[in-house]
Amino acid sequence: MYLYFTMNKIKEISILVIFGLILFSINSITKRKTSEKQKTIISLPINTVQYTRIESIHLLKKFIYNELFVIKDELVLEKLKSISKNQDVNEFSASNFNIDITAPIELININLDRENYSIIRIKSNKKGIEGKFYLPYFETESEKCFLIKGDKKNIKSLKKQFSKSFKYSLESKTDIAIFNFDNKKLVRSSSISIQKNRIKVITNEKQHLQKKQLLLQESGFHFSFPVEYGIQMNEQLQQIPILPKINFPFKDIRHISGNYSGFKFTENDSIIGIPRIDLLISFNKKTKVDSLILNLMKQLNLEFPIQNNQLSFGKEKLYFSQITPKIIYLSTRNSTPKIEKSSHSIKIAGDLTKITELENAGWKGMLIEVIPVFKSTKNLLQTTKNVEFKKVNAHSYEILIPMKENKNVYHELIKLALSSAF
Repeated sequence: MYLYFTMNKIKEISILVIFGLILFSINSITKRKTSEKQKTIISLPINTVQYTRIESIHLLKKFIYNELFVIKDELVLEKLKSISKNQDVNEFSASNFNIDITAPIELININLDRENYSIIRIKSNKKGIEGKFYLPYFETESEKCFLIKGDKKNIKSLKKQFSKSFKYSLESKTDIAIFNFDNKKLVRSSSISIQKNRIKVITNEKQHLQKKQLLLQESGFHFSFPVEYGIQMNEQLQQIPILPKINFPFKDIRHISGNYSGFKFTENDSIIGIPRIDLLISFNKKTKVDSLILNLMKQLNLEFPIQNNQLSFGKEKLYFSQITPKIIYLSTRNSTPKIEKSSHSIKIAGDLTKITELENAGWKGMLIEVIPVFKSTKNLLQTTKNVEFKKVNAHSYEILIPMKENKNVYHELIKLALSSAF
């Protein structure tokens, strides 16, 4: 017994020493890179609408240190070991990409001919990709660009856009940074810091571009955000076999403000259930809510009764009203919206656990609860306290996602990432 215990301890110490050396190497790399350049100059296509920069090696260092030296969850470590052992030697791996794993991961959203495209850009250490790879991509002199959203037929046009660039100077680094642009001018910047006991977001908006925005008063889990170029969902919805093709003005949406309080399963067999939600939707042109509802019902071949600005299906109702010629209100909770004016277009606040809350679930809910990703997401959200929104000054604000006592952000996020393996 003593020998078994001693051998286990030696094994544990050996693993810690090895990973300690890895962390020391990573730390040396990041320190060297930081000392070389305090100010980073970023090259972006002229039609960039959003740029996200993830300091992946810095985050990885924090996650590894936390898991090995702080949490030491045997289940997580065994699962990682199992994934590594079971990987086929011929399986496509990160090394096939010929990319610099110490470089930041960049997500660039551009608008080309009124269509949005999302591209991941990573520094390259060698031309080409080894083995079969089916995701569309192109290369510049020192980078690889992978198209993750948008029509792959336009890959050549996208590559040309990267040769028409403008420069942006990144003054300081944070775990994740998000920048929004309009015609090459910065309109909003956000820095996301992931710490052991909280996630902190600080956002600054250009004061001269700020306008008073109508938002719903906070209830349940609240979210408000602008949509500069509309929500492009038509293609995604058409790819879902059980859904009919519908024509909805997603691309005309410019701002959404909502309160969410979970999903309610109904006793009415004509629908599975309804989200308990209030939505205030702003469009870029005049939109009549009653025409929108009638047109949508016609497309879906539904015949629910409508009376006094409410649509009834069984015991449930969908309330709708016209707030302004360009703003409509939809709700399955309240017939009358509670609205406030704000100088900030973004707001995240309230109870995150509402996102995975199921009402009248029964056997349907039991089936959903065992889905690994849903289960892990619910477990993660249940470790959080209410999201706090705090106005810092006239043009900046802070969003704080605190964890409950003795809960660890890094560990919970790793568990979520490995949810399909648990």
